[in-house]
Amino acid sequence: TTNTIVVSTEQNNHVGFTNKGRLANGVTNVLADAVTCVSHSVRESLAWWEELLLDDERIHVIHNGVDLERVRQAIDGSWKLDEHLNVGESAHVVGHAAMFTEQKAQDVLIRSVAETRRRGHDVELVIAGNGELRDRLESIAINEGIEDEVHFLGLLDRPEVYQLMDTVDVYAMPSRWEGFSAAAIEALATETACLFSKIDEFLQPFANVAAFHDVDDVDSIATQMTRLLKDEE
Repeated sequence: TTNTIVVSTEQNNHVGFTNKGRLANGVTNVLADAVTCVSHSVRESLAWWEELLLDDERIHVIHNGVDLERVRQAIDGSWKLDEHLNVGESAHVVGHAAMFTEQKAQDVLIRSVAETRRRGHDVELVIAGNGELRDRLESIAINEGIEDEVHFLGLLDRPEVYQLMDTVDVYAMPSRWEGFSAAAIEALATETACLFSKIDEFLQPFANVAAFHDVDDVDSIATQMTRLLKDEE
């Protein structure tokens, strides 16, 4: 009765949803006047029964964007990553920011940094974020013998994440799946070299502006990471 228009936004590929999550999501989408998906991949991940509940005319694809001015202001802000880290002067730094989930594949990233170090390259990893997998990720770093070279910063405000993206030598996202990652375009906006996994959600929009590695492949990540770190351009 208020004539309020309700828009539901689908930010992630439904491949990672539980059946309960799909059900809750599908039911709430029925209540919306429009459903926006952040990529065609997200649109195509809707289950057949989710499609039945929605008219095609109500589903739209609208990609995420980035506020360039907000990124620039954050980069010029008072918070500086260097003040929160104890990294060797000769070390290259790889950065990553996300919640600690299976989707984001931080476990593979840590193992890849260890492999890159075994190949003789002085590299350290800075991870912002938190989640139920933190203990597991810390254990992986210990088992790989790089607990002093993996820096867990905890949750950061978005301006601080932008500062991290701008400061590191390479920003890595080894995701197993995505929707249309806002973090990816934010990292690219800082003009930092980016290393992404070979998934359609990265390959299609960023094919000409980032380096890519095979999904869940430690050797592939280490090889591409080494190539980027050795390339001053």
